[in-house]
Amino acid sequence: MSGGKQTPRQKMINLMYLVLMAMLALNVSTDVLNGFVVVEDSIKATTQIKIDQNKSLMDELNFYAKQNPTKAGPALVEALNIKKSTDSIYDYVQDLKIKIAKFADGDDANLDSIKSMDNLDAASNVMLNSGAGKKLRLWIVQYRAMMEKKIPDSTKRSIVVKSLVTEATKKAKATGRNTWETQNFESMPAIAALTILSKLQNDLKNAESEAISALIKSIDVGDFRVNSISAYAIPASTNVLVGDKYSARLILSAVDSTKQPRFFIGGQPVNTRNGLYEFVCNSVGDKTLSGYAELTRGDGSISTFKFENKYSVVPPSATVSATKMNILYAGWTNPVSISVPGVPSSALTASMSNGQLIRKGDEWVAIPSASAINSEVVITVNVKTGSSSKPIPARFRVRETPKPSIFLVAKNGSKFMGESIRKKDLLMMDGFNAELADLDIPYKVVSFELLYVTAGGEIRRLKSSDKNRASISEEQKNFINSIYTAGYPVTFKNFIVVGPSGRPQEVKDVVTVVVK
Repeated sequence: MSGGKQTPRQKMINLMYLVLMAMLALNVSTDVLNGFVVVEDSIKATTQIKIDQNKSLMDELNFYAKQNPTKAGPALVEALNIKKSTDSIYDYVQDLKIKIAKFADGDDANLDSIKSMDNLDAASNVMLNSGAGKKLRLWIVQYRAMMEKKIPDSTKRSIVVKSLVTEATKKAKATGRNTWETQNFESMPAIAALTILSKLQNDLKNAESEAISALIKSIDVGDFRVNSISAYAIPASTNVLVGDKYSARLILSAVDSTKQPRFFIGGQPVNTRNGLYEFVCNSVGDKTLSGYAELTRGDGSISTFKFENKYSVVPPSATVSATKMNILYAGWTNPVSISVPGVPSSALTASMSNGQLIRKGDEWVAIPSASAINSEVVITVNVKTGSSSKPIPARFRVRETPKPSIFLVAKNGSKFMGESIRKKDLLMMDGFNAELADLDIPYKVVSFELLYVTAGGEIRRLKSSDKNRASISEEQKNFINSIYTAGYPVTFKNFIVVGPSGRPQEVKDVVTVVVK
């Protein structure tokens, strides 16, 4: 359903309204006022039809929203906001009509049968003296601006905008009626003012109808409402190994399940199984799969839809790369990525020489043995192609993990990176830790020495304690406490660390702090 063009009945009412307004301007007898009653009744009847029509539109939109909340839900919310805005101003106009009728006929006034139709004070008092006319005009301006954004069809939008005009005409301005409210309600008979307001209510409901109809059209929820149909070849992969099959699904972007398209490649019809098309690739290079699909329309005519898809046939190759470095470190769980272009991860297996290769889902971890340091390991990728398997090797150099940086740590594990320290704080330190700035490789310091040159030039070496994890020994602490005073440097060196390979490594770092 939609708002559509104005019906003959609507056009007749508009014409009658204009004729009666012109006759009123000529001060025709009160018989003319009875004509307004006829127009008023016709407008009310038309407005009720529009109200029923709008209710049907909302029911339709509610149905679509229940069937497809994602697609139609936002449109329903917007339609409800439009209806709320329309009802607010519609009800305000209805309240003004009641006030005019009561001013003319008293508290027992009946809108359907006003007695003092020629009362010239009621409209002026209600619409002008109280400011209600100006308020209504400003409200219509806001409403009209909102509706301009809601109705995409330029012709229908123009009709709605013109029906809600709020500018006084040149003729009215020439007589001193410079505003919309004075033009329509100053010294206007009560029945004429009521007719004007009833027509406004009709225009509001017509605007609401056009806006909601536009929303329904925008969601396109019909069974087979499409404005374009395209054909596609969707391959399982754009890269194919020599000797393997090329697989592609040939489909139309919009499909009627009651009609099956026919596909042609190289001018010849091809058979597909549920849209799946396959052939064996026997040569390397860039290829193009092109053809067309035919679909018979309801009238018997045949529409043709072309498709084209480019793909590459490549020799067997594998991509094996270390994700954090270009070499592998002995003893460490080196993250690596293993893939073959166009081959799913599930079709790959891999192994490694002189070490261990562990799979974690689609990720891999390589752990070379310590014996592989300064030599190579081979990661072999096996690609499953049907009943056979193709091995693809990749070589990596193995190195000892880089030597880490050394730093003092407190008993709570916090780093100390300063250059000077109070003696009591130094004595509270736990020892030293080691780490690499760029790689998350675990290290531990297993030994270190405190070096001290005596006044006679003798170099004293005091060793740390605990070979599993070196800490400042009691001997070192006693020496620091008894010998060092403020301003003297304390030097630690000859650090031995153990990394993932398990082999001890000497770190040449020298850590010096000044007692303060």
